[in-house]
Amino acid sequence: MLLVPLTCVAACSGTNQSEIFSLSSDTRDLYVSPSKASGVLDSSAECCQYLSEISYTTVDYNQIVEVDLDSAQQAFPFTTGKSFLAAYELPKINQNLPVTINSLIGDTLFAPTIALLNEDFQVTRVITYSSFNYVEAEYFRPNMMQMTFLVKRAAALENEKEAYMLVYSTESDRAGSTQIVHPLRTYAKAQNKADPGVADPFIPHSALGQLEVRFNDANENGVFSDTPLVGGSSTSKVSLEVSEQQIAPEEPEVKALKASEVTSFDRDTAGVGAKKATSVSQERLSEAESFYNQLIKRYVAEGDIGKALTLVEEAEAIGSKTARETFVEAVKSN
Repeated sequence: MLLVPLTCVAACSGTNQSEIFSLSSDTRDLYVSPSKASGVLDSSAECCQYLSEISYTTVDYNQIVEVDLDSAQQAFPFTTGKSFLAAYELPKINQNLPVTINSLIGDTLFAPTIALLNEDFQVTRVITYSSFNYVEAEYFRPNMMQMTFLVKRAAALENEKEAYMLVYSTESDRAGSTQIVHPLRTYAKAQNKADPGVADPFIPHSALGQLEVRFNDANENGVFSDTPLVGGSSTSKVSLEVSEQQIAPEEPEVKALKASEVTSFDRDTAGVGAKKATSVSQERLSEAESFYNQLIKRYVAEGDIGKALTLVEEAEAIGSKTARETFVEAVKSN
């Protein structure tokens, strides 16, 4: 895994991208220029033509997988653009499975899209890169983009049970960039020093990168949900394979965050907003309410009151009776 210890940024300048990040020799080839990464992808042979022909790695209920997205991985001709991918066969259990996807940030970034498939390799959902959230580097944890969600294994209908997961990137996402907190600012905050006032860099997206995939991990940085709770919406009418198979998930209603509620490193997702929650069953409400409260406490502790209030509103929209009380108590205790 790429590690960016905060002690390494003390002497970093804000003028040279290569001076901002410290890459180990075994990962440097993953963070080459986007044009060079595109060349690696273009020269890689396509693994197959249909989703059912992809080689899926079987994972256990409790497992953490680290994967390099490079020429050693399969390349698939998605209609959104050819991409290297990570492909997993999910545990055969009768309960929903929490999954966290971390895309580690170096000089470049692999901007993930997630597709969930049923037993017949039909796509049930697509979670786009706009749903990911930025997590700032801390100690020996690198900068990363993160998404946490629930894989549907307890669905009543067999064709709704999600059995496979793909992580890949789209051509349009690879043309973009994501703004992160400058390491000098991160270092100053860790040392309780004044903000140096340097500009936060934009990290270009790439066809190569590193992922950390956590299955059933007790991750306090995310909310376990059927859909993204903080971030964007699912893509509508996206075709994954070269056949005529189409995905047309329901387009969710989107609620934009106020600019005053967004920190400097959230600017890239500020206009995207969060999916407005809908009513859920009492059992699902209890589960969702617990995770909402957990995240509300975390954002209050970090001083991100705006995001905490957004989660309070979402939780109340699905019937939570404890979210606002949790928010008030968290504010009092800080």
